[in-house]
Amino acid sequence: MRTGAARIVGRRTIGRSIVELALAVPPAFPEPRPGQFVHVRVPGDALVLRRPLSVADWDERERVLRLIFRVVGEGTARLAALPVGAAVDAFLPPSTGFPLSAVRAGETALLVGGGLGVAPLIFLARALHARGVRVKARIGFACAEDVFGLRRLRAVADVELYTDDGSAGAKGRVTDGLGPEAAFHAAFVCGPVPMLRAFQRMFRGDGRPIYAALEARMACGAGACRACVVPVAEGSALRHRRVCRDGPVFALASLHVAGVPEDGSPDGGRGWADGGGFV
Repeated sequence: MRTGAARIVGRRTIGRSIVELALAVPPAFPEPRPGQFVHVRVPGDALVLRRPLSVADWDERERVLRLIFRVVGEGTARLAALPVGAAVDAFLPPSTGFPLSAVRAGETALLVGGGLGVAPLIFLARALHARGVRVKARIGFACAEDVFGLRRLRAVADVELYTDDGSAGAKGRVTDGLGPEAAFHAAFVCGPVPMLRAFQRMFRGDGRPIYAALEARMACGAGACRACVVPVAEGSALRHRRVCRDGPVFALASLHVAGVPEDGSPDGGRGWADGGGFV
């Protein structure tokens, strides 16, 4: 685990209360992988807990991280209000990322994201595309005002857009029309727990590799406090694994999704398009 003083080099609002923050990180900061998150300390925040924020992209040459989060409380409001040039303390936990090796060049990867769960899929789509993988993405939001990442995704993927109210793309959920007949070699999913449950039911026993990135409320972010454990099947046993260190990416078939709390997302996982990602 390495911490460092990152510097804000860009900030913009990209949806209703959704902010993209660009952070330049020092040379000692490890290179992130798609699916990982960065734990950020909010300057001046009375709370000691850091905020886990999804890595939406990474510029290796400039060493700039792009983080996407929703403003849901005092801490994220403070972070969103910091000026360009401000320093923030950030570290990359020793967490898992999406296994890019699950799909080979020339094969098809299916990416499915709801709401803030779309954020880590932007980085993933670009990384897969660079490896010669054909990328199909299904992304869902509550309404047109919440849509983000569409331009970046379309540059590297075939994208299907859904909104709850039909104000952008097709009206419905990202899982509409999906089933075992869907053409892909591996799938990567990030979104609210109800969406993960539906996806798991659809593809139970399918056999193809399917991975899910989970969100969780966490304290230390280093695996010590065990505040973010989720039930995972390992053989015939059910083990509790830490989202911050053993995850946040897990094989979807191994997750005991019924035991994963829905209150990890900002809205308690109410709408399929409103959760996902980290806060």
